[in-house]
Amino acid sequence: VIIGRSLHSSGKRVMPENAKITLSTRVVLSPQQISSRLGGEIVIMDLQKGVYHGAEGVCAFIWNLLDKPISVEQICRRMMEEYDVDESRCQEDAMALIEQLLNEGLVTLVQSSEKISLP
Repeated sequence: VIIGRSLHSSGKRVMPENAKITLSTRVVLSPQQISSRLGGEIVIMDLQKGVYHGAEGVCAFIWNLLDKPISVEQICRRMMEEYDVDESRCQEDAMALIEQLLNEGLVTLVQSSEKISLP
């Protein structure tokens, strides 16, 4: 769950228009944000927009995986190890969250030539 400002509220698309989130899409945290754990929540500050977001639960779990380049497929594998979740539901939800984070500029796409981490 993302709290604070809605991730759809900026109206500005950061993700390239022709990009589509797939299981092989790889992302990493944007250098334009800082984040810190505060109690059971992660507080995320967008340095360009001066806006903060909060992540908790599954969203916080995913956020913690994004410090190194990782694919949506790897995120789903880790989620299914940690939570009792159906694979197709996990994939849908993970791709939707990654798209929101990309659109908000909190994560960036990783080019295929860059190294990927293996959890």
